[in-house]
Amino acid sequence: MALFKYKNKRYVWEELYDLLAEHCRKNLGEEFDLIVPVPLYRKKLKERGYNQAEILAQNLARRLKLPLGRDILIKIEDTPAQVKLGYFERRKNLKGSFAVKERFTGREKILLVDDVFTTGATAQECTRTMLLAGADKIYVITMATAVKK
Repeated sequence: MALFKYKNKRYVWEELYDLLAEHCRKNLGEEFDLIVPVPLYRKKLKERGYNQAEILAQNLARRLKLPLGRDILIKIEDTPAQVKLGYFERRKNLKGSFAVKERFTGREKILLVDDVFTTGATAQECTRTMLLAGADKIYVITMATAVKK
């Protein structure tokens, strides 16, 4: 996962994208209106050159034949890296750091895509932001879950 996230090594992921799409079809049981990646702050995106969550979301959207809401959710604050933070520090770190460009109609079912689920703080803040902007339901899917050592 680290090679994908930080080094842009995508070559091992095609089968995993297929498995993730199959998991969505079989287990989520909802018809989604939109797939939205967790965004990076523009400075971090420029430094890294890509957003790993967006790459996952693009591949999932293509396989599920759903629209990709690439620029709907934006990161408006350059928050410190979360890698060494615990749950409560992550929540505090992310509070108010996302925004939605336009309000939703109140009927949208959105699939939020991120690369790794560690404490859930990122997913929680993104979900909160989109629900406050009027989305109906938010589902979260990630490629990996962090395991405590």
